[in-house]
Amino acid sequence: MKLKSLLALFAVLLLVSCDEEILEQPNLNEYNATTYFSSPPQLNEAVVAQYSTLLLQGMYSRDYYFMFDLLGNDAQPGNALLGDLRALATYQHGPQNPQVNQMWEALYRISLRSNFTLERLDDYEVKIGEEDLINQYRGESLFFRGYTYGKLARLWGDVPYRGSYDEHLSFNMARTPVADVWAAVEADLTEAIDLLPDSYDGASAGRATSGAARALLGRYQMWQGDYEAARATLEPLGPNGAHNYALVANFDDQFSETNGQTSETIFDINHVWTSWSVGNKYYMFGGQEGWGGTTTHTGRSQEYGFNDWNNVTVSLGLVNTFTYEDESGQTYVDPRAGFTFYGDAASGGDTDFCANDNRGGDPTRPRCTDTQPYNFDVNGYNWRKYNRYEYSAFEGEPDSEINTQILRYADVLLMLAEAYIETGRVAEGIETLNIVRARSGAFTYENVSDQSTAREIVRRERRLELAGEQSHWFDVLRWFGEDAKQVIDREEGLEPGTNTAPFQPRMVRFPIPQGERDGNPLMVVENDWN
Repeated sequence: MKLKSLLALFAVLLLVSCDEEILEQPNLNEYNATTYFSSPPQLNEAVVAQYSTLLLQGMYSRDYYFMFDLLGNDAQPGNALLGDLRALATYQHGPQNPQVNQMWEALYRISLRSNFTLERLDDYEVKIGEEDLINQYRGESLFFRGYTYGKLARLWGDVPYRGSYDEHLSFNMARTPVADVWAAVEADLTEAIDLLPDSYDGASAGRATSGAARALLGRYQMWQGDYEAARATLEPLGPNGAHNYALVANFDDQFSETNGQTSETIFDINHVWTSWSVGNKYYMFGGQEGWGGTTTHTGRSQEYGFNDWNNVTVSLGLVNTFTYEDESGQTYVDPRAGFTFYGDAASGGDTDFCANDNRGGDPTRPRCTDTQPYNFDVNGYNWRKYNRYEYSAFEGEPDSEINTQILRYADVLLMLAEAYIETGRVAEGIETLNIVRARSGAFTYENVSDQSTAREIVRRERRLELAGEQSHWFDVLRWFGEDAKQVIDREEGLEPGTNTAPFQPRMVRFPIPQGERDGNPLMVVENDWN
């Protein structure tokens, strides 16, 4: 999405996305929540307000990438990482963890806004010529509701399913069986696929599309282990499908400040910083929809950056994954290592970075031509992906405009490849994952025919391609379930001075947040966890 158009979109949504109590306040001009949303522009405000929730605390302005990079052991805590997030990194989190509580609250806020909008759309009398637009608004709202409850189902299991706006007005609600939640999610996303357009023009570019709904449905079917359904859902997005998605030529370009709405982007979070006159660079620390103004940037580059706050490093488990055997049994270092982390030559990590202090420059500024050596002996392994050290020696402040990838085409191809492999179509699976490998210059597999080997390859491929994209935690959970403990403990044991067995089987689910326990008398919690 163009930066200018997205800034306009989010400026509107942040202004209209106040606390939900506002929806119930009488308007001095005699409007209320029912009468105000009576035209397409006003209904659009309700739709756009759903997008803003993706930047709330617990979500993508800050907390989300920390939580799942640390839990999935793509990242390790740096010396400066604060206690609450460090507890997640060491698997010592509990029901009072702020990030767990904030994510729960944010997801239910999305649900509230989606249900509110759907009810206003149901009440609206559609006029001739408005059918496609109203269908789009309904599809977007179903997309967000499906997104919300898919996350809740995966992370918490049985959760209260609030399928209407009125159900949000009472805090008392029992847990819905997770199978019923998943059924509702699939129904929402299936309908959204039919209602949403394939693409948008101009200022609307970047909104949820039919392809985004299809990719999300396929992901959620993978999370449930339904490979047959996932294959059928994802095939229309595959290499033989009729769509406009394609891998960008240069892997690095998908994680630069010019990555808005590339051919590889299916759904992303657009991050924009303009000036202090409209926003606050530190809004991600609780200023969303308040003192933070109308900015939508992220602090990830500053927080992950080795020459800045350095709150996390790259785990040895991830670094080691980039070195494996090729088909002839020779040691091979995957070229994506150099796009993912800074390190030493033996690991394949990038060994130099920008020598100039260009912080605060134009996002379209060129890469540095003057470089300096990366000091591996002092810094160890650190993040390059989603950082800006190829453009400046320092980040400077938390104002990154590198879009967060929620769904991208490489992920879809790898999901489809895995679905092929798990349903016995190994050759098609290997052919599909080779498309992703070829883009980065990695060798392609030519002699894989057995399912077990192919499974090992595609699982490694997801770790390599999607490192630092909060994917591995969810992959480990669906591949291993409670046996995830063996995987997590083995990798944690590689880190010097860490607990070699920190993970408990119950941690495959998040604990029910303390706020929900205290406020909802119908919430039944077992073993003081979930």
